[in-house]
This record gives sequence, C-alpha cells and structure tokens, in this order.
Amino acid sequence: HEAREAVCRCVSCSRSYCRECVSEHEGRLLCAACLALTGKAKSARRSLFRRAAPALMIAGGLLLAWLTYWAMGELVINTARGLHTRTSAERMFQAV
Repeated sequence: HEAREAVCRCVSCSRSYCRECVSEHEGRLLCAACLALTGKAKSARRSLFRRAAPALMIAGGLLLAWLTYWAMGELVINTARGLHTRTSAERMFQAV
C-alpha cells in the first residue's frame, strides 16, 4: 500500500509497511513474506524430528529389550550359581 503512511519497519527485511501489511509474531512485527519464511523454518525443524522419531523409537525399543534380556540372564545365572553352591555344600556335609 504505497499510498498509505508507513507505521513500522519489518525486523527481518528492514522494509517499511503500513498497519495492515505487518503481523505480530513472537513479540516482533513482521511482513507477510518474512512471516511465511519463519513458518517454513519451523516446519522444516518439525519434519526433521518427525522423520527421525521412528528410528529413535526403534533404537529405544531395542535397547530396552536388550536390557530386559540381559537382566533376566543375570538373574538366571546368579540363581544357578546359588543352587550349585548349595548342592556342593550339601554333598560335602553328607560325605563327612
């Protein structure tokens, strides 16, 4: 709107605009073009996370499964050691 008086300057591109051509975004006044670029940058960050999220969930699931099976294996090994030790001790007392 060239016929209207400019009331503010866009923080990003430093051009002057009338009241109807700027919008407030996160406490700053931006023109429509700079506001669209800001939205694209945010959506690019979100889409990167959305693409990486399934791989991160699979890796987390595999890690959780490994930790679970490792802990169960340790439990079985320690239980077997305890049983073996008791059996050997009982055999020693029976022989004497």
